[in-house]
Amino acid sequence: MPDENTADKIEADFERTNEEWKKEATAEFRAKARFVADLLTIKVNNLRPWYETGRKIVADTTIETLYSRRIMVGELLVLTHATAQNSLNTPTTMEIAIERGGETVSLRRDVPSAADVSIDWDGQVILIEGDRVMAHDRGATAANIFTVSFSGYKIKA
Repeated sequence: MPDENTADKIEADFERTNEEWKKEATAEFRAKARFVADLLTIKVNNLRPWYETGRKIVADTTIETLYSRRIMVGELLVLTHATAQNSLNTPTTMEIAIERGGETVSLRRDVPSAADVSIDWDGQVILIEGDRVMAHDRGATAANIFTVSFSGYKIKA
């Protein structure tokens, strides 16, 4: 069959259980492994820096939220840094999170020590199709300036 030798099918052959890794490494297996390694090298070389910023004048003193754009089909995003900040007055709570499938996955929730002091999150989390990064500003004073900055890198899936 002609589509049995497509790159995605050969790459899928390496999604194995532990027992399958204990089988003999034949010449055909080694050739496929080299091919898959070359494919993965190409994917890694397709890393693209990503960042988004947002700014909003607070209108709702209960909660304000700033969002990144949603991750598109065929992309993965590795989020590595997020910052949220409120000027003028200290809010009751700020949160950096991910929206995934309608649920909120919190990465950091904190009360800044003063106005103009950011809360930051650094690490690595993979976002998939439909996910987006968000930051909440709770209990701010009207007319405060709420800013966010998100960064990481995109990978073609």
